[in-house]
Amino acid sequence: MAAAGSGDRADVAPAKVNLTLHVLGRRPDGYHEIESLVAFADIGDRLTFAPDEALALDVTGPTAEAAGAGADNLVLKAAHALAERIDGLRLGRFDLDKQLPVASGIGGGSADAAATLRLLTSLWGIDPAHASAVAPRIGSDVPACLLSLPVRGEGAGDAILHGLYRSYALIGVDMTDLRFDGRDHRSWVRRSSDHQRNQRKR
Repeated sequence: MAAAGSGDRADVAPAKVNLTLHVLGRRPDGYHEIESLVAFADIGDRLTFAPDEALALDVTGPTAEAAGAGADNLVLKAAHALAERIDGLRLGRFDLDKQLPVASGIGGGSADAAATLRLLTSLWGIDPAHASAVAPRIGSDVPACLLSLPVRGEGAGDAILHGLYRSYALIGVDMTDLRFDGRDHRSWVRRSSDHQRNQRKR
C-alpha cells in the first residue's frame, strides 16, 4: 500500500487466476462445490481512499462503464459490510481506476472489494480478522482476493487453505482487446458438474 496523496491511501486489486478448477457438484444453496488453486497476476485495478463524511465512489478507466458506481458495486458493498460490523467506522470517498474486464471470471469485483477491506482496516488500525469475517458475505472469491497470495480454495471457493504453497507463480495477463463473457464460464461449470454427476451414477 502506498500513499496516493495528502491523507489518501491506495491499494492494487490484482486479477485472480484459477490455475486449477475441479467442479465437484452443485450444493443445495445453488453454489458449486469446487476445489481450486488460485494465484494472482501483476495487473489489476487501483483503488484510492480518502476519509470523508459520506461514503462515495467514483469509477474511471477503460471498463468503468461496465462496472458502474451504483450500490451494487462491490466496493460499496464491502464498505457497508465492514461498517455494519465496526461501530463508528469512518468511511469516505473511493476512486476506482477500473482496468480489469467485468464478469470475466478473474475476480475483478471481488478484488476491488478485498482492496476496500484492506484499505479501511489498515488506515484505521482495525484487526484484519474483521475483514476476513465479512469477506465471504460479499462474495465467494473475496476471501482469496483478500490475501492476494497463491491459495487453495474449497467449498464455494470461500474456504481458503493457505500456507500450503510457498512458491509463487509468475503470471502475465495480456489485456489487449480481451473479451470474455462470464456466462460462458458458468455454462461450462454447469455442464462439467452434470457430467461428473452422471459419471458417479454409473
